[in-house]
Amino acid sequence: MPTRTPLTSKSNSNVACNAVRYNRSGGHVAVILEPTPSDRFSLRVLDDGPGIDPGALSRLVERGARADQARTRAPDGQGLGRHIAYRAAELHGFRLTSRPSEQGGIEVELTGERSGPRDA
Repeated sequence: MPTRTPLTSKSNSNVACNAVRYNRSGGHVAVILEPTPSDRFSLRVLDDGPGIDPGALSRLVERGARADQARTRAPDGQGLGRHIAYRAAELHGFRLTSRPSEQGGIEVELTGERSGPRDA
C-alpha cells in the first residue's frame, strides 16, 4: 500500500493537506483508497473547490510551481507539496496524476502495485 514508507506517507499527506488548504470555505475533501484489477491500488484525493486551469495541472509537479489561485489563498506556500508527492511516487514505481474533479475541484490519483513500493 502507498503508506509503507515515511516518504510515501508524507507525500499522501501533502496531497490531502493541499486539497483542504486550497479548497473553498465550507468545501469538501474525499480520500478514497480502492483496489483495482491486476493487484493494483488507486488512492484518490478529490475536492469540490474552485479548481485551477487544466493546462496548469501538469506544471504543479515542478519544484516551486504554484497556481495563481494558490498564491492568493495561501501566499506563504512554497510550491513543494505536489513536487514531493510526484517524486515520491516516481521513486517507488507509483504514478501520480491530476485532473479536474467531477465535483468542481481537483482529483489527484496515486496508482501502483498493491504488493508494495520498491526500495527507493
